[in-house]
Amino acid sequence: MTNNEVAAGIFFVVGVILCLPFPIPPLVAALYGAFSSGPWYVPVLQVIVFELAWFIVNFLFTLVLGTSVSIVAVGEMLLEKLDWINFKGVIGRKIFFIRMLCVFVGLAITGFAFGMFYSQIMTILSIGIFIFLLLCMYSTYAKRLHDLGLPGYLCLVILAFNMLTKDYHEFNLIVTIIIMCAFCFIEGSNKGEQ
Repeated sequence: MTNNEVAAGIFFVVGVILCLPFPIPPLVAALYGAFSSGPWYVPVLQVIVFELAWFIVNFLFTLVLGTSVSIVAVGEMLLEKLDWINFKGVIGRKIFFIRMLCVFVGLAITGFAFGMFYSQIMTILSIGIFIFLLLCMYSTYAKRLHDLGLPGYLCLVILAFNMLTKDYHEFNLIVTIIIMCAFCFIEGSNKGEQ
């Protein structure tokens, strides 16, 4: 990871923690960029990308939960629900929807960051985050299957389907949307947390 990426991340996190308005972290990044090696605008663009991703996450949380998020609230929620990669137990429709939304947003942000800030460290970090998010996704499928009274290993069928139809994007997308809708709307027999 280059110094610009680290600095941009620090400016963004400090801005979120201190609740600074939008223009302040990019301005600080511009000052930093003026005195660093390389183009001055690179850390500014990186901070703007981080802030855009944070805005999207806040918008989705407001849309789904009716409340905005803070780093502290997200950390507490993730620690409370840190059984995301545990394949045992049941979850209801609401938790399934929220977890899958988080996973898809995480995958989108990871892919965007990987494409924008390509480096060896970013590649390793992206692969690690991608594997973690896939484990989260398939454990969520398994728990929802348990709530529906089905064996959790059927999530392997979903994984196999996704791998076999990866070249048929439209077909894969349509079937995935149907599966997601079924998991979001069919009430569970084991009465998982709805």
